[in-house]
Amino acid sequence: MTTHPTAQPVTSAVTNPSVFSPDITTLVLETIEELVVLIDRHGHRIYASPSYQRVLGDSAAAGSDSLASVHPDDRERIRELLAEVFRTGQGQRTEYRYVAADGRRRIVESQSTPVRSTDNSISHVLVVSRDVTETRERASKARAFDREREVSELKSRFITMTSHEFRTPLATILSSIELIEHYSDRLVEGERQELIDAIRNSVQRATTMLDDILLIGKADAGRVEFHPEPGDLGGFCTRLLDELRPLLPAGVALESRIELSDTICFDRKLMRLTLSNLISNAIKYSVVPAVVTLEAKRCGTQAQLVVRDAGIGIPEEEMPRLFSSFHRGANVGNRPGTGLGLTIVKRAVDLQGGTITVDSQVGIGSVFTVSVPEAFPVAQKSSSIF
Repeated sequence: MTTHPTAQPVTSAVTNPSVFSPDITTLVLETIEELVVLIDRHGHRIYASPSYQRVLGDSAAAGSDSLASVHPDDRERIRELLAEVFRTGQGQRTEYRYVAADGRRRIVESQSTPVRSTDNSISHVLVVSRDVTETRERASKARAFDREREVSELKSRFITMTSHEFRTPLATILSSIELIEHYSDRLVEGERQELIDAIRNSVQRATTMLDDILLIGKADAGRVEFHPEPGDLGGFCTRLLDELRPLLPAGVALESRIELSDTICFDRKLMRLTLSNLISNAIKYSVVPAVVTLEAKRCGTQAQLVVRDAGIGIPEEEMPRLFSSFHRGANVGNRPGTGLGLTIVKRAVDLQGGTITVDSQVGIGSVFTVSVPEAFPVAQKSSSIF
C-alpha cells in the first residue's frame, strides 16, 4: 500500500518560525518593490532594501542619514513623525516627496512601525514605503481635467446667461427710446412717463446683474471681507421685510415669525445678501396667490433663519448643482434670472461660519434654512468669501 504524507495546514507556515529561513527573508526583501528601511534613534539607516537602488537610484548605505534624500520642504515634518513614533510607540502613515539620485522628485507613501528590543523599549523604526508618483499624477491630471471642464461649462453658462438676460432690458431700453424719439409729440404725459419708467427699470435690472457678476469676481479675487458687529438680528429682519413689501408683485404677501431678541454679532452686508436673495427667489418662483415667510429663531447655540415658499419647487436632480454659478433649474420657465443668487447666498453663509440646507418638492415649494453662530469675535475678518 502506498502511503501519502499528511497535508499540513497552510497556517502552519505562519506560526512556525523555522519556515522563514534567513535565505527566504533575504529573497523577499531583494525582490519586493516596496522600499524597506530600518532606522535607529539617531536617524541613521541600519538596513535598506535593494529596491531603493532599483526604484530611486539610491544606494541607501548603512549608517547614512535616512532624511538626506527627503525633499527639503518635507524633511522637518518627517523628522517630527519619526520622533513621534519613538516617543509614543504608535505607528504612523504619511506621504512625502523623495528626491531620487538623478534629481527626479518622487512621491512615496510610507508606514512607520516601532521595533522593540528585548527590554520592550523602542530601539528602531521600520519604514515600509511605496512609490505612488504615477498614481498621484494621474489623480492630479484627472482633477485638472475636471476643473477645466467645470470652467468650460461655467463660461458656457455665463455666455448663455448674459446673451439672454441682457437682451431683454437692452431691447426694452432701445424700443422705449425709439418710441420717444419718433413719437414724442404724440405721446401724452402718462405714456411718456411709462416709457421713461421702463428705461429706468431696465437699466436697474442690467445694473443688478452686473453687480452680481462683479461680486462673484471680487469673491474670486479674495476681496470680500467679513465685518461682524453686535446688533439686533430680529429687528434687522423686520426692517428688511418692510423695505421689500412695497416692491411685491400683485398676489404675493410677505409674512414673518421673528423670535430673536438677543444681541448677536453679524455682518449686515452679508446677511442682507443672504436674506434678500433667498426672499427674492421665493417671490420670483411663487405661484400666485402666494405667501413667502421669513422665520428667525434661536436653535441651540445658533440663530436660525428660514425662508419658506409654496412655489414651483426644485427638481431633485437639480439639487447637486443648486449653488453653482449661472445654473438655473429646468423648470423655471421664462422667469428672468442670472443663476447667481444662490451662489452668492452660499458664499455669504460660508463666510459667516454658517450652513444652509434645502428641503424642496416640485409643485409644493421650498424651505431654505440658514444657521449661523450666535456670536462672532467682532474683530474677526476673512479675505475671501470662498
